[in-house]
Amino acid sequence: MIESPSQFWPGVRPVRTGINRTSTTKTWIGIHRSATAEIAYDRKIEQVQKSDDPLLAESHNYAFSLDFPGHGGSDGPLLSSIEDMADWVARALDHLGVKQAAVVGHSMGALSAISFAARHPDKARALGLVGAALAMPVSKDLLGAAASDHHDAIDMVNLWGHGFHAGIGGCEWPGVWMTGASEDLLERADKGVLSNDLAACNAHQAVAENAAKISCPALVVQGSRDMMTPLKGARALAAAMPKGSIQIVQGAGHMVMIERATETLEALASAM
Repeated sequence: MIESPSQFWPGVRPVRTGINRTSTTKTWIGIHRSATAEIAYDRKIEQVQKSDDPLLAESHNYAFSLDFPGHGGSDGPLLSSIEDMADWVARALDHLGVKQAAVVGHSMGALSAISFAARHPDKARALGLVGAALAMPVSKDLLGAAASDHHDAIDMVNLWGHGFHAGIGGCEWPGVWMTGASEDLLERADKGVLSNDLAACNAHQAVAENAAKISCPALVVQGSRDMMTPLKGARALAAAMPKGSIQIVQGAGHMVMIERATETLEALASAM
């Protein structure tokens, strides 16, 4: 088991790991969304490791959550394209000695996961695509605010990213204010990070082409009230993948993994 960042790849860190790996252990990788970091997956991985449910505890008992360069605890220059992010994940797996993994990505992380599976098919055992669609353009207003490092960009992501109920409470984790926590996470990013990530998503035009190449099972988990990657596009993405499927989480927005944490985790665990 990896114990410290110094044993990992420079500029990258494993944040949570499961039991000691054996020949039958399956590996689970989490890829974060724009301008965030591995912390987005902390509770998910903790739930996998501590669960009494055999489906959760045994199906993915060796888990990593990765920070892209320039995000969270990772040093290094930002990656400016989804393809670069996908290849970076592949190199991280090589360094870890992981031949194949189930990869879960949220939003930008989902685009990276799709590109990863298309470019490195032998490394992808399954995909979990949270808050994703066949096309993921970014509004000009949001791109402009992010390019100016204006707080309006964070406000737009927060407002559009959460379903109605998230704004009035109801988090499964007692004491967590979902919209406030999301704002805090985005505010932690260095200047230029949100702009870089949104621009990479907006410029990426190969989703349909990549989706058609994916040979592993791929589940799209989508909030019914997602305003950033609407449900129509999520259904189209699932249909475009040879082994694609979709699970709709009623009432949730783009931050479905926070808004409906248990439902999201159970869907991903059962599919992969």
